[in-house]
Amino acid sequence: MTHLRFALAQIDTCVGDLDGNADKIMHYAHLAAHEGAHVVIFPEMTLTGYPIEDLALRRTFRKAAWDKANWLATELEADGLGDLYVAVGTVGTDHASDKPRNRMVVLHDGMVWAGYDKHFLPNYGVFDEFRIFAAGDRTVVLDIDGVRIGVAICEDIWQDGGPVARLVDEHIDVLMTMNGSPYEEGKTHTRYDLAVRRAAEVGAPMIYVNQVGGQDDLVFDGGSFVVDRDGTLLERSPMFMEHLGLFDLDTDAEHQTTGDIADLPDPDEEVYTACVLGLKDYMAKNRFSGVCLGLSGGIDSALVAAMAADACGGRNVHGISMPSMYSSIGSKDDAADLAANIGAHYDVQPIEPMFNVYQGQLKLEGVAAENLQARIRGVIVMAYSNRPRSARRRHGQQVRAGVRLFDHLRRRRRRIRADQGPAQDPCLGTVPLAQPGRCRRRRHRRAAHRRQ
Repeated sequence: MTHLRFALAQIDTCVGDLDGNADKIMHYAHLAAHEGAHVVIFPEMTLTGYPIEDLALRRTFRKAAWDKANWLATELEADGLGDLYVAVGTVGTDHASDKPRNRMVVLHDGMVWAGYDKHFLPNYGVFDEFRIFAAGDRTVVLDIDGVRIGVAICEDIWQDGGPVARLVDEHIDVLMTMNGSPYEEGKTHTRYDLAVRRAAEVGAPMIYVNQVGGQDDLVFDGGSFVVDRDGTLLERSPMFMEHLGLFDLDTDAEHQTTGDIADLPDPDEEVYTACVLGLKDYMAKNRFSGVCLGLSGGIDSALVAAMAADACGGRNVHGISMPSMYSSIGSKDDAADLAANIGAHYDVQPIEPMFNVYQGQLKLEGVAAENLQARIRGVIVMAYSNRPRSARRRHGQQVRAGVRLFDHLRRRRRRIRADQGPAQDPCLGTVPLAQPGRCRRRRHRRAAHRRQ
C-alpha cells in the first residue's frame, strides 16, 4: 500500500514575469511541503504565464525560462525541498524545428527532468497555439515512490483517442493534468463531466489543476478538482482565487477519501466575480492605478462602478457625472449617492455648455443630436483619464464640495423613503427604495424635454 499526498497549487501568474512567477512557485511549494505533500502540481505554463502568444517565439525568452526553471530546482533543494516533486508548466524547444513547445517539467533533487509536451494545440475561439507551438508526440508516466502517474496538459484531455487513451494500457494509479482553461458560463460542469469520462477511461482518479486570474481579455476561474475512478468528486478548490488544495491517494483503496469541496457560487455571483477579477488583474498587470468612468445615476453605470470599486478599491475610482439639460435631479442625486457609497472621487461636469457650442455650429437634429451628448461625455472621460492622478484628485475634492448643494434634496428624499424600508441590491448592498412613481415622472419629464 502506498500513500501519496498531492497539492493542487491554483495560482495567478503573469505573462512574461519569470521572476514573479518563480517567486510564487517557491512560495506555494513551501506551503505544500508544510502540508506534508509529496507532489505539487501547478497550472499550464506556470513559469512563463499563459497564454504567452508570440513571446514563445523569442529564443532569448525560451532560454531565460529554461534558466529560471534550473534556478527554481536549485533553490528548492537549497531550501530543503529537494525531495518534493514540483510539476510546473513552461516553454520548451523542439530542436528539430526550433519551434517552442508547451511543456510540463518536474523539479526534483535540484534538477529539471521528466519533460512532457502538449500534443493537441487548440486553434479555435481564443486559442492560437497551433500557429505557435510544435506538438508533442509521446506519453509520459512518472514513477514516484512506486505510484504510476500519467500526465497530460489541458487540450490533451479534451480529445478522444489522444494521449489519455494511450495511458489505458499503462496501468496508472492517477492521471495528473495541468490546465489553462478560460472561464465560460456553465464550463464548470462541462469540465467535471469530461474528467469523469477520462477517469473511467484510465480506471484511476484524475487531478485537474486550473489557472486562476485575468490575462488581457481572458479570465481563468480556477476551480481545480479531483474525481475518483467512479466519478465521485473528491476535492474542489474555490473559484476565482488562489488556493492550495490537497488530495491523498491510497493506491490500494477501491475508493479514495473525500477531502474539502468548495461550494460553487450562485450563477449571477459567478459572472460578477469573473468580471471583477478580470478588471482587477488587467489593471494590476498593466500597472494601472485607477479607473475613470461616467456616472449617470442609472443601473448600468452603477454596476460598472461597483465592479471597479471591488476590483481596485473605491478610493481608486473617479466617477464623473456629466448631466445634460435633460438629466433629472433624481439621476444626478443617485450618481452622487453611489459615489459616496463606494468611496469614489466624484466630479460634476455639465455638458450643456459644450452641447450648445457644437449645436451653434453644426445644427444637428434627431439621432445625430442625441449621439452628440455621448461623444461629448466620451471626450470628458478621455480628458480625465489622461490627467495626472494628483490633478484629478485635487479637482475632485473641489467639485465634491459643491455636491453638498444637493444635500437638502437628498435628506428630504430619504425622509420620504424611510417608511418604505430598505431593498437589497446585489451590486451595492442595502440601498433605499425608489419613491413610488418617480421613475414614471422622470420618463415623462425626459419625453417632454425631447419634444421641446
